[in-house]
Amino acid sequence: MQAIEFITKNILALMPLFALSIVAVTIIVERLLYFASIKEDSALTRRVGALYTAGKYDATLEALGESRSPESVLLRYAASNRFALEDQLRTRLEIIARNRLALMERRITYLSTIANVATLTGLLGTVLGMIRAFGQMNLMQSSNPYVLAGGISSALVTTAGGLIVAIPSLIFYNYFIEVVTRRAEHFERLISEILSNKGVRL
Repeated sequence: MQAIEFITKNILALMPLFALSIVAVTIIVERLLYFASIKEDSALTRRVGALYTAGKYDATLEALGESRSPESVLLRYAASNRFALEDQLRTRLEIIARNRLALMERRITYLSTIANVATLTGLLGTVLGMIRAFGQMNLMQSSNPYVLAGGISSALVTTAGGLIVAIPSLIFYNYFIEVVTRRAEHFERLISEILSNKGVRL
């Protein structure tokens, strides 16, 4: 009940944090679903890599089917353009990889921004609350510490709210960045192995 009362008293200061939390949750859920939809099938990559190495390009394309993973897109293009010059093929594969990484990075940086803004918004609310608490003490001509404590406790609600929004946003931001970095490294290795025609390893 006390927490609800605090929130009710500070609803105007907490409104921006509620909005930021909704945006953060939406981005996190959308990115999780996206990454799940393009998850690499390791077994498929190995099987297709063996077919590609063996020069069975039609079988490679058939095995890839409708796979949506970026690795499948790279292998599909390589098999479809097997007669292209190596430099041309490398350039095109690198462009495809960069485009896929750009799709993976979409909206991720917003989480970092939300974490920073939420923290600063919470701090601003606390500062304003402290100013209001001291102003009330001055108007009342009171030095009662309990009056000040009540004002400070209400002001600190916005700091807590800011941290509640910022911490998960920052955690998921770092998680998504790590996922993208690992996939970028995998793309580089995959492209090198496609061009060297030594097969696709994980």
